Amino acid sequence: MKLKKTLIAFAAMVASTVAMADINVGVVLSLTGPGSGLGIPMQNQMKLWPKEIAGEKLNLIILDDASDPGKGVSDTKRLISEDKADIIADLEQALA
Repeated sequence: MKLKKTLIAFAAMVASTVAMADINVGVVLSLTGPGSGLGIPMQNQMKLWPKEIAGEKLNLIILDDASDPGKGVSDTKRLISEDKADIIADLEQALA
C-alpha cells in the first residue's frame, strides 16, 4: 500500500513538470509620436532580455501606441484577449 501511494505521488510530480508552457510578456510602448524618445530605447533594452526563463520560452509581444492614450488602452485589451499575455509590463509608468 505504501509503495502504491509513493508511485502515485511520483507520477503526479512527473506529470506536473511536463506541463510547461511559453511565457507571453506583453508591452505597449510609444515607438512613434512625441513619446518615442522613451519608447525606442526601452524596445532596444528589451532585445537584451533572455530568450528562456526557468526552461520556459519567453515570448515578448511589443505593440506601438503611437503616443496616444486611447490606442494604448486598445493595445492592452488586445494583449489580454487576442495575444493571451501572461504578464503586461507598463514600463513607461515605472519610469515616471
